Amino acid sequence: MQQPIFKQIAVADVLPTRDNMRRIDETDPEFLEMVESVKPEAGGVRVPVVVRIHPKKKGKYELRYGERRWRACRAAGVEWIPAIVHESLTEAEALDLTYIENQFRKALTAQEEIAEIEHYMDRMAGDAEAIAKRIGKPKHWVLRRVHVVRSLSKKWKKLLETPRFSGWAVSHMILLARMPEHIQDQVYGQASPSWSTANHWTAVDLEEQMSQLLCLLSKSQWNLDDETIVPAAGACSSCSKRSGHQPFLWFDSDDQARAGDQCLDRACWESKRLTWLARRAKELRAKHPKLVLIAKNPPGRGCDAIVKNVGQFLSHWQYTTTSKTTTGAVPAMHVVGKGAGKLTYVKPVQSGSSSSGRNAGPTPLKEKRVMLECKRWSQVLMDLEAAVETSTVDQVTYKDKLRGIASMVAIIGNQPVGYSNAKETAEAIRELIAGKGDGELATTETALWESVKGTLTRAITWAGPITQTPQDSIEKAKWIGGVIGVDVDDLFKGICMRKGFTEPKSWKNLKADGTPKAKPAKKVTP
Repeated sequence: MQQPIFKQIAVADVLPTRDNMRRIDETDPEFLEMVESVKPEAGGVRVPVVVRIHPKKKGKYELRYGERRWRACRAAGVEWIPAIVHESLTEAEALDLTYIENQFRKALTAQEEIAEIEHYMDRMAGDAEAIAKRIGKPKHWVLRRVHVVRSLSKKWKKLLETPRFSGWAVSHMILLARMPEHIQDQVYGQASPSWSTANHWTAVDLEEQMSQLLCLLSKSQWNLDDETIVPAAGACSSCSKRSGHQPFLWFDSDDQARAGDQCLDRACWESKRLTWLARRAKELRAKHPKLVLIAKNPPGRGCDAIVKNVGQFLSHWQYTTTSKTTTGAVPAMHVVGKGAGKLTYVKPVQSGSSSSGRNAGPTPLKEKRVMLECKRWSQVLMDLEAAVETSTVDQVTYKDKLRGIASMVAIIGNQPVGYSNAKETAEAIRELIAGKGDGELATTETALWESVKGTLTRAITWAGPITQTPQDSIEKAKWIGGVIGVDVDDLFKGICMRKGFTEPKSWKNLKADGTPKAKPAKKVTP
């Protein structure tokens, strides 16, 4: 590289390089201040720009760094600018000059940093190792940023360009891009503008949100090499939908990769878990015909799936753990938690024997039916929660939607949208008033509805036993269902017909006190 020379050059003869990924906002107050400062009466340009002889256009210079100063001179009408001129630079040397300038000047945005690495990949034939050596970074540092370019979903790319997510860094983008697109979309829903804290999530917060959608392979109860559980999916150990398939995106060492390998397809994981549980129950039932299924902890929304695929189970208040030799003990298999698939022994508890105060004995038929109805209503609440979460403002049944939703917010509260500073808040309000809001906040009606949905779902969430659903929750469900056009009574009727929610046929043979009816005496033929 020859020694550069210093001289004054015409502003009009300078052409900016396409290698510079920095975006310069000429309306920014800081830029406008620079425009004033470069005028001759204010002292002019004190720090020279760096250029090289343009490789294609005779008599012109290619700007390698100092673009803000050059743009400020052009805006101020300044004709000449001091410059350090390189007369012979290779393409690689020129690219390095621009990269180093951007790294040590005003901080790049996350999008600009990613764009610069993408540009290096184009110029250096995708050789991540060569790029890493040239810019002095580890190879995995380069690869993770390249992966953002290739794998970050279009939804996220568009959203991250908005001021609302200006606080997010490259580390956020890397966390998102390493996930399959369907998981990115799920996180997108969680971080939508209706969430008051999304803009303030740290990378750790974001990782915690996504971890709820992943499953640690080391916690599986089945053999990870087993290809027969769900044949179409194959074995977990060789699946591409796991973090260990692209370890450079997740781990810094082989030990971490082995210990922290995670499944990225929760739907497939759940399918395998249920299939394995059903297989395990069949194996145990072959040895123990009287086997019952038990759930120490409530399975939540997975209740229906377990009943459908594995079988009806006893909840924790319906049995006591005991030893094999205890009178009345029966073999049992856990269907949830760390002990899922393991054999134990329990003694079923007759309803009322431990909590209602009456003597142990059969549960009266009327009480059985009350418990079944509560179980059905518990499922109604869960189905309605899902309906509210996916609802749009168009479903709101109020004739005057804005007034109706605003009234709800005034009475029951909401989750306000959060912004990082007063300027962003004021701008967002102006956009809503003008009807120019972005994404899910396109109108004030939508903004209000998205902010109140969380309050509505919490109002109908019941975390207690499914056979004890309170009447107050049912009344709230009917009101909230009416708001979004869901007939809760029709929903209840439909659930009554589902497997696991119909009245057992055996109840027809029970007396009111829950004891079996006497079988009719057989006629004796003379």
